[in-house]
Amino acid sequence: MSRTKIKSIGLVLFLIGIFSVIYKIYVLDMPLTPQANYDKWTIEYSVELTRDRDKVDVLVPKIFTRDYQLVSSDKEVLKEAYSGDLKKGIIFKKKYEISFKKKNKASGKPTSFDTFTEDEEDKESITKIYNILIKANPDNLSFAKNVGHYIHAEMGTSKKDVGSFEKVLLTETASLKEKALLYHFLMLRKGVSSKILLGIDLNSKELRNVNSSVEASVSFVNQVYINDKWISIGFDLEEGIFNPNRFIIVTDNFVKYRSLFEHDSINVSFLVKPGTVSGVNGVSYNKDLKQKSAFYSSFNLYQFPLAMQKFYFYILIIPFGTLVLAVCRNMIGIKTFGIFMPILLGLFLASSSFWMGLFTLFLVVLLGLVERYVLDKFYLLAVPRLSIILTLIVGLFLFMGVMNFNFDLFNPQMFSGVPIVILAVFVETLSVQLLEEGFKKSLPPILGTLFIAVLSYFLYQFLFVKIVLFTHPELLISVIGLLILIGSYHGYRISELIRFKSFIEDK
Repeated sequence: MSRTKIKSIGLVLFLIGIFSVIYKIYVLDMPLTPQANYDKWTIEYSVELTRDRDKVDVLVPKIFTRDYQLVSSDKEVLKEAYSGDLKKGIIFKKKYEISFKKKNKASGKPTSFDTFTEDEEDKESITKIYNILIKANPDNLSFAKNVGHYIHAEMGTSKKDVGSFEKVLLTETASLKEKALLYHFLMLRKGVSSKILLGIDLNSKELRNVNSSVEASVSFVNQVYINDKWISIGFDLEEGIFNPNRFIIVTDNFVKYRSLFEHDSINVSFLVKPGTVSGVNGVSYNKDLKQKSAFYSSFNLYQFPLAMQKFYFYILIIPFGTLVLAVCRNMIGIKTFGIFMPILLGLFLASSSFWMGLFTLFLVVLLGLVERYVLDKFYLLAVPRLSIILTLIVGLFLFMGVMNFNFDLFNPQMFSGVPIVILAVFVETLSVQLLEEGFKKSLPPILGTLFIAVLSYFLYQFLFVKIVLFTHPELLISVIGLLILIGSYHGYRISELIRFKSFIEDK
């Protein structure tokens, strides 16, 4: 087949995918991507009485729409106050759909102070702490900062409530709830508007990478109004900074509902489940596409179950990585290990945090060099030698797992079968290359492989590209067309032009 025909086929395939997207946008009147829905969660909120009680007098807060969060719930209206002789079992259960706004407005100036005060037995202890801290911090801002530093840095954290602020003062230890209350009451003593948010921190370890229903624990965030703005501090936030777009507020007045969460025979639980994969409203897009085109709706990935959506959302970007590889190898002339090794390493970096992934790759390369130096003296056959390398890789992951458990250094997705297989294949290829070519000749492919892997990693981070490919999978036909065009290129590579620059200048 002539080059002209090959290029024509590649161009036709490229245009098929492009024209298909144009048809959906301008003929079917569908958007390029579904409407943005940056985060959506399902919360099943229940309050259970664990044993029959004669005296129950509690208020149950309801989750509702605020400045940052949009809330929709089932139509059943449940009461807020529960008192008297209640039977054992669920007394409150409600399901909420919660999403977050991209642009937010700040909460306005408070109209009144919190009317709740500390218990009588705690007043003396709070007064002692207040008198010590107020002497060196007369203004509100410095007082708020110093109180926060005192509670966060100089007070230990207990998993259970210590019991009273007198014990807190003696032991210099408090639970996260007691820390929030202590900060709140000290700020009220200073005459500063203060409130305690109780909610679910979506940046916590238990929810950061969750893909199924998980019972989440509650977090506390203190907010004080100083110099015409709200200042937030959370003594138990994973990231250390309060992010309203990653925090589901159950109530902004914890003290009012304190008795509910401290009741001995009441269990409050929040079952949390993520509702979106790509950050867009695929449900509405799927519904509109079904009404406009049965053909296109049959190929719509938003109709798949959530687990399948996550799988395809993860792998559809790989063909774009092959485009980067094809350009780098065929047109620039970068040498690599094998054909798909850089793409696989890019996936490995995407499944881990970038710098820790690079550090792991550095360890693997170092492992390959040490292995070559040590095992050369044993004169082993290839299969046992490579099996030893695989065992060392498993040992490396075991060590990283221990480090991650203690210091939370790696992304949990890294500890799965795929990254181990990728590293094992990489070390095998590296070992064979070092055995056959030596270190000097192996260095350019090593650097080239790592360079394309890093490029692929950054490509995988473009959320917009992922969403477009997920919404319009027919663009894979365009990718094939581009690869045919690149594959039919037989001109000089950039590396060859640089290498033979002197010959061109002489001519």
